[in-house]
Parts: sequence; C-alpha cells; structure tokens
Amino acid sequence: MFKLIQCAENTYYLECYCNTGVYDLGNGEVILIDSCDHKKSVKDLDKALEERGWRVRTIINTHCHVDHIMGNKFFKEKYGCKIYSSRVQSALTEEPAVELNFYFNGIFPRFNNEAFFEMIKAPCEIFSDDVLPEGFETMLLQGHCIDHLAVKTPDDVWFVGDCVLAEETFNSYKIPFFGNINKSIETAELLPSLLKGKLFVPSHSRPCEDIAPLAKINAGRLSSLKDYFYNICENKSLEEILAFADGDLELHLNEDKFAKIGYTVRAIMQALIEDGKIAARLEESRLVYKKL
Repeated sequence: MFKLIQCAENTYYLECYCNTGVYDLGNGEVILIDSCDHKKSVKDLDKALEERGWRVRTIINTHCHVDHIMGNKFFKEKYGCKIYSSRVQSALTEEPAVELNFYFNGIFPRFNNEAFFEMIKAPCEIFSDDVLPEGFETMLLQGHCIDHLAVKTPDDVWFVGDCVLAEETFNSYKIPFFGNINKSIETAELLPSLLKGKLFVPSHSRPCEDIAPLAKINAGRLSSLKDYFYNICENKSLEEILAFADGDLELHLNEDKFAKIGYTVRAIMQALIEDGKIAARLEESRLVYKKL
C-alpha cells in the first residue's frame, strides 16, 4: 500500500512511482498536485483522503504524461473537482490520445486504445494564478515537455514534476524521456537559482532539501548523452543510430521502448543541430546525420 507522508505543516505527498502532492486547505478540502500514476495508487490516495475526511477541490497537473494524470477522471467524478494545467498541457491532458500520438510519432504504445483513454480523460482548464489560494507559487520549466508546471505550497515545498529525474532513472532507462534536451539542460543548470524553498519533491525521486545536486546530475547526464550520440551519428539514419545504441548500451528495445527512446534521441539530434555540431541531410531517401 502506498502511504501518504506529511512533509510540512499542511503539505503531504503520496509516496509512489510518481509522487503526488496533497495540500490541506484546513476546511476539509485539499489540492492535489498531479493525480497518481496507476489505478492502485489512485485507490490508495483516495483511501487516505477518506480516512482524514478530505475532499479534492482542485487538481493541478504538472504536465500531461499518463503517469501524472491517471486519477483525473476518478477524482473529477467523485468530488466534482476542477483540473488545471498550463495552456499547452491542459489541451493534451484533456485529450491523451493526441499526446500519445504526438510523442510516439505514430508508433502505438501498448496502452494506446480507446478504453484506456476513456478511463483517464477528463476536462482540464488552463491554469492562471487566481486558481490557487494566496501563498502558492508556480513556475513554468521547459525541457521535459512544453510549459511543464512546478508548484510551491504555502509551506515552502516545491513539487517539481519531471523537470529533473533521479540518477537511478538515468541508470535504469539509459535514455529517459526528455522532449527538448538543450532546454532541459538549461533548466537544470538554472534550477537552484530559480526555485527557493525548504523542500523539493520531484515526481520520480526522493524529496530533498537542496535541489542543486540532483539538478547537476541531470545537466551532466544529458550533456553526456549529447556527446555520446554526436560520436556515433556520422552518416547514420535515426534507425541506424538507435540500432547501434541498442547493442552498445543494452537498451533491449521493443516497440514501446523504440517509440519512447526514439523520441528522446530525436530530441538529442535536434539539440546537436541547434549547437551547430551536426546537420541532417536527405541522401537516397534516407535522412542521415553529418558532423560539421
């Protein structure tokens, strides 16, 4: 069973694969920051809320990825709560089929089906500052996805979503999901100066009082991935690059991994193009990358 952990006076989080924030408004209502990653964590969170006599008033989604919005429809139907995210993310949160096809470039992941979409889709409105009570703070952090939203509670606790990932995630996945590599590196490098707080709760890492070490790890690992793919990309197509990395890094690609990792690798190649280090050229009906 996933447990609800108190980390400040009125701030809690459900410790699960995707840490979900809970802020007690003091009137029997709570604000959720994301809504869990799985049906089991949704059930465990709702049980914890019921035990405390709490109702969900508002959900703020940091971004639209499926592991952050699994409970949206459940909590909306049970409590009639409002759901918000940033402008781009709200549209994709409301229509997860669009998000999945966008990120996976037409390669359908195993859960890409209408029944799954109907289970999680719920109306999501565009976030504005007046949505949250006084004392909250938000910031858009680019890189993992467009207009990723970080939220700070009045207890000075930041929920930073996926703008930085645990080192264990890099070690396990080798090439975790990031949509814009250069912006992700920039965000990681600036994060300690952008966000000031007493505690930081990433979605997929342990809470920490100092975000700087984790941010440094992310900037370094993403920069290393850029160097790696620069070194192997000469005169290769994306499929050839992925095939080489699969064997070299032991990625154990399947259809789902090919789609997810392929998206990040395309983002890495785009970052190298932005850096002026490579170019993409069409040769004999193949898009190949060339070092400059």
